[in-house]
Amino acid sequence: MKGGGAVAAQSLREQLLALPGVAEAEVDGGDAAPAGVRIRLATDADAAAVGAEVQRVLAARGVRSRLGREEPPAAPAGPSAPDRAEDAAAAKPGAARALEWVSVEESAGALQVTVVDSGGRRVVRSATVVDEPGLVAAVIAAVGMLLEGAEPGVLSVEWATVADTRVVTVVLQGAGGRRGAGAGLVRASLGYALARAAWSALSD
Repeated sequence: MKGGGAVAAQSLREQLLALPGVAEAEVDGGDAAPAGVRIRLATDADAAAVGAEVQRVLAARGVRSRLGREEPPAAPAGPSAPDRAEDAAAAKPGAARALEWVSVEESAGALQVTVVDSGGRRVVRSATVVDEPGLVAAVIAAVGMLLEGAEPGVLSVEWATVADTRVVTVVLQGAGGRRGAGAGLVRASLGYALARAAWSALSD
């Protein structure tokens, strides 16, 4: 590097690339207002440790952005139903283009998550336990089906609060053993932030 003050001038991408265990890093949008963060992990990386370090870098920057885009108005959800086979069949690797919206329907004993991409494709996943881990599992599974046609492995899910805003970072293992990390900023609901983080982690 040339000149002084190199550390202060480091971009967010450079900071992420400097973390142990990070093989590749991409930042959607500018450093001042990134729309998303995508990370590919090195083969022997400690997923939980990388997730924690990503959180630290984001927190140090004050998360002055929209790591998870503003949640769009809730789209009308279809009738409640168990996980649908046709959704899985329609979700083919590489078919999805962008995350469009997320709907979470909750009853006394179950919750149902619907994730829709910009091409109108949707996947529904259910959880029989109404709690945060159930929501996390259902959202990540649905995003995986849309992007890759298979549910990803969950290596790490980390939560942090920065400037009164909750942030979730996930580390996932997708098709072919590829591992990636993504972050989402909670604006209105956990569901959309989780989907945004998972989408970033699994996107090429």
